[in-house]
Amino acid sequence: TSIGSYTFSGCSSLSSITLPERVTSIGSFTFSGCSSLSSITIPEGVTSIGTYAFSECSSLSSITIPEGVTSIASSAFEFCRSLTSITIPEDVTSIGRGAFWGCNNLTSINIPDGVTSIGHNAFGGCSSLTSITIPDGVTSIGSLAFSDCSSLTSITIPDGVTSIGSLAFSDCSSLTSITYLAKEPIEAGTDYWGNLIKFFDSTTYETATLYMSEAGKEAAKDIEPWKNFKNIKVYVPASIDEVIADFNEDAPCEVFNLNGVKVAESTDNLPAGIYIVRQGNVVKKIAVK
Repeated sequence: TSIGSYTFSGCSSLSSITLPERVTSIGSFTFSGCSSLSSITIPEGVTSIGTYAFSECSSLSSITIPEGVTSIASSAFEFCRSLTSITIPEDVTSIGRGAFWGCNNLTSINIPDGVTSIGHNAFGGCSSLTSITIPDGVTSIGSLAFSDCSSLTSITIPDGVTSIGSLAFSDCSSLTSITYLAKEPIEAGTDYWGNLIKFFDSTTYETATLYMSEAGKEAAKDIEPWKNFKNIKVYVPASIDEVIADFNEDAPCEVFNLNGVKVAESTDNLPAGIYIVRQGNVVKKIAVK
């Protein structure tokens, strides 16, 4: 059973709805503009969610997408301004154009490992996102994909990415840490008019630290835009669980996140999470609750 396009579009007084279990698809614009809709249960049998299906549902604070869904359609959750978190199922392989554009209260999102492409402007204007890890399987990051994510402080770009669109990370004014795992960094191409495609704002090259492998750091010296970063460091792999030799308690302490990015020089007051701690000849993984 399918819920057709525009079925509830513009029903601004609709505050909640439970869809019957037999529903397998939600059409384009089905709930678009339902500005009072704060909760909805999507049945497990749904495999398809259409374009703009929940766009401008400005009161929708959370939603769980069932496991059978394999793609997030273009603008599916565009301008859901109350959305703070969302769980994307493991079967999803692509996130469409503008899928979460303007979700300015979205603080966290888990992109599953099966995703291979992130569309144009997919997370544009998600100004409350602070960090994001792009899965290893992603090969394409669209233009403006993370533009205007003004709270984004760190991002990890996997080795397998072969395409980054124009201004993918523009207006990310808080971005201070970029981990790029490629041994052979991709080179920025040119647009239709022959202008060099920009991945970042010019200020990012001055204020952010780029973490790369030894090989990547060496190659980046001659490759746009990576050669423009003023501060490039070698990242520390996080695969070590614990190595203990002669311990020197007076040795400087360094704390890294699981992407090998240095985040502190002390274990005091760390946010909850998993960290790699190195002090002298001791390297260990710790959990902070």
